[in-house]
Amino acid sequence: MLLNFKFGLYSTFCSAEDLTKKYSLEQLNDWLSYESELKYLFYFGEEDSESESESEGGLLDSSICLLRHNTILTNDEKMYILSLSIEDAQVKQEDGAGGGGGGGAATLHVTLKSDHVPVPPPVNVVQFLCNHVYNQCQLGMFKHGIIQPLNDAEKETFHWKDEPGWSLNFLEKHPLSIDALFLTRFTCVAPLSPNPIYLSNYNLACYEVSHHIDEIENDIHRYKKSIKYLKKKQRELRKEKHHLYDIYRDNYLTMVTNENTKWFFESSSS
Repeated sequence: MLLNFKFGLYSTFCSAEDLTKKYSLEQLNDWLSYESELKYLFYFGEEDSESESESEGGLLDSSICLLRHNTILTNDEKMYILSLSIEDAQVKQEDGAGGGGGGGAATLHVTLKSDHVPVPPPVNVVQFLCNHVYNQCQLGMFKHGIIQPLNDAEKETFHWKDEPGWSLNFLEKHPLSIDALFLTRFTCVAPLSPNPIYLSNYNLACYEVSHHIDEIENDIHRYKKSIKYLKKKQRELRKEKHHLYDIYRDNYLTMVTNENTKWFFESSSS
């Protein structure tokens, strides 16, 4: 079963209506494929990575935390989400807009598939993903946009680094240095429903709570590591204490059994 999302596009320097007047659809498609962040929009980790991610010391992302530790979704539905991948992602013009580069609103169509088929159909999954996407687009990693493809000279000028988060940090400090694409209005065509779900003012309270959940989960993870370290330190100190007791005992016995070092008591005369 395929899930379909549709996102409106605009940029730092162009409104949604003017975007395709400045950039062709081919340029916009190249632009979105240039940055790797798009694939993380629906990525929650591997199916079998839960124990590894929590035991190897990596801090958990809020989206991963919310998926793995919530009680709203069944294990079957979680497996469906963990198996999601992007089947197709393409920028198109809205129906009725002119072809080529002659204008019209550009939309990003994303089709998702999952190797895991839940029973019954994933209504809860769609609601969970809608809330997740809204959170990400409004206040998450796409808040700062997806930067335009950089040539070699621009990469050197802007000190570009091929590492996660570089675009976000760069645009946060230099928001008008280069153009960036943003995701705006979007819809999800729910399975088994002829009508799309239009998302406009989704639950921001969930996003705020998710950060608190994430902070607590990470604190728990740190405390578990701290407790493990402290218990190990406690065992080491107890061992050292017993060792010192043995040294103290041996020194004491040496003293009291030696005629030259032991205590002598004299009776006081009346």
